[in-house]
Amino acid sequence: MLQAAVSTFPARLPIEITNGNIENLVVELNSGVTITGRFITDGGNLPPPSALQLQMRLASNGLQNYMVGTSPTSQAAADGSFNIPGVLPGDYRIVPNPSQDFYVKELRYNRLDALSNPVSVCCNSDSATIEIVISRNVGQIDGVIVDARMQPVPGVQAVLIPDARQRTELYMTATTD
Repeated sequence: MLQAAVSTFPARLPIEITNGNIENLVVELNSGVTITGRFITDGGNLPPPSALQLQMRLASNGLQNYMVGTSPTSQAAADGSFNIPGVLPGDYRIVPNPSQDFYVKELRYNRLDALSNPVSVCCNSDSATIEIVISRNVGQIDGVIVDARMQPVPGVQAVLIPDARQRTELYMTATTD
């Protein structure tokens, strides 16, 4: 992935290099698009705005890509609304991060399901919207990690991994006491 920027005009271009030079490559600089959105609860009040964050992670071949400087982020206002300016065209995985007392129940990009699938942002996506429904109906797991003698073991990290492994926001960790 080739990324370039001149002042506030960035660009990103997927390229494939095999066994030769690349010539006559054209990289179009633009200011990206602004995507608007809103967090909504399925009942009750929203958590504080500082607990409602969103990140758009660049996806390549359906997998998240953690390139530096390529993950537009936003924090919601008190009413749950947000704007994400400067989003470059490409495929993204939308990762909302509500407070730990909430989980993401629904995620829609332009009214299409985006909970488990990447979304495509185009250069004419200025009317693109994201809707995130969050719920307080979170689950909790309690347990004890034991050794071969059935004795509790402190200081061990337990990891909960979801079936949908691409949903990295669902990975949970805890350390035993």
